[in-house]
Formats: sequence, C-alpha cells, structure tokens
Amino acid sequence: MWGPGLLILMTIFSCTPKQTIDDKFNGTYKLDKFESFDSVSGKWTADKWRGIDADGFIQYDGKGHMSVHLYPRDYKDHP
Repeated sequence: MWGPGLLILMTIFSCTPKQTIDDKFNGTYKLDKFESFDSVSGKWTADKWRGIDADGFIQYDGKGHMSVHLYPRDYKDHP
C-alpha cells in the first residue's frame, strides 16, 4: 500500500547520526559573569578573581574536555 517511497524515507531518517549533548556544546563561549555560590545562604554573588574584575572565555571540545581562560577585564589598557 505505501510502496517504496515510505521505505526510502525510513532508510534516510534511520541513517542520520544522533546528536549528543557533547556535540551541541562543542565550541568557545564568552564568560558572561564570574560568581561564587554560598552554600549556607544558597545565593550566588558577584566574585572577583585575584581581587580584580575578570573577563574570559570557556572552550569545550565536545569530547568531555573543558578549559576556562580568565584575564583582568582591563588588560588591554596596560602596556
């Protein structure tokens, strides 16, 4: 009744690779904010890295490896 058309569609869609959560997050992301979690109060607060405002980015390779790169927000202003 449905013929070969349905068989072809089923074959095409069954052969497409499934995307995992790792594949979806693969890439580089700009650090939006730097915060610390206080487990006693249950609140997040703005934090400073080495006493300075931090900027940076996060890299994720999609294979379970992540790196975080932090630097002073005003590093471009210094020689």
